[in-house]
Amino acid sequence: MALSRSSLALLLLLVTAAGLGAAYVMEYGFGLEPCELCLYQRYPYMAAVAVLGLGLFSGLLGPALALALLLYLLDAGIALFHTGVEAGIFALPAGCAASGPAGSLAELKAQLLATAPRCDRPAAIFLGLSIAAWNALFALGLAALAAFALWRTAEEPAGASSART
Repeated sequence: MALSRSSLALLLLLVTAAGLGAAYVMEYGFGLEPCELCLYQRYPYMAAVAVLGLGLFSGLLGPALALALLLYLLDAGIALFHTGVEAGIFALPAGCAASGPAGSLAELKAQLLATAPRCDRPAAIFLGLSIAAWNALFALGLAALAAFALWRTAEEPAGASSART
């Protein structure tokens, strides 16, 4: 049984939403506070869920899948950049860097209390890869599934898509 393009779009939507849910479970359930680049990686997923949902309800699955594919590739790019920052390949973005030296004990205390997680230090390593590296693989997998769904849409004979969706 072949999956229809609407089934593939729904699968993408559900897997993307599950990925977002996993990020929040890691944050709130396991106390892994996300850095600035971690948060940036969530935005394309949020947009993809909205785009795919609109595509499913409006019947414009082709454009929705194409846009979702671009969003997944954008997310993979952000995740690969983050992985490069963690590995020291790319410079640490200004928003992720720690503050300069404290001039007084009060300034030091304020810096320590306001310290956000640094983007160059992985919050966790699983099977040798950081969360950012796993996210890059996840986003590339979703992009491949979206590309497959687009290809399936293009390969369907005229009239077959309306019979199967």
